[in-house]
Amino acid sequence: LEVNSSVENLIGKFSHLDIELFLIIRGLLSSEVLLVAFKKQHRVNYGVNPSLSFNRLMAVPFRAKDVVADRTEFGHPDVAL
Repeated sequence: LEVNSSVENLIGKFSHLDIELFLIIRGLLSSEVLLVAFKKQHRVNYGVNPSLSFNRLMAVPFRAKDVVADRTEFGHPDVAL
């Protein structure tokens, strides 16, 4: 992959909209914005503890400070692209 490749090679192969999307993704990858967004973890884990030994019927919005679950989703406005 050549970093300084020209867009002129893509003009006949893809539509104008596709080329714009390629350039946006290329910019996000080169500036490492996507890397930061995918590494971001929320400080709060919402939901019930999935452990079978945990016998509480109430959903607690966190387990402990800065403890996130493995299945935490990216739903925070800071990572909205």
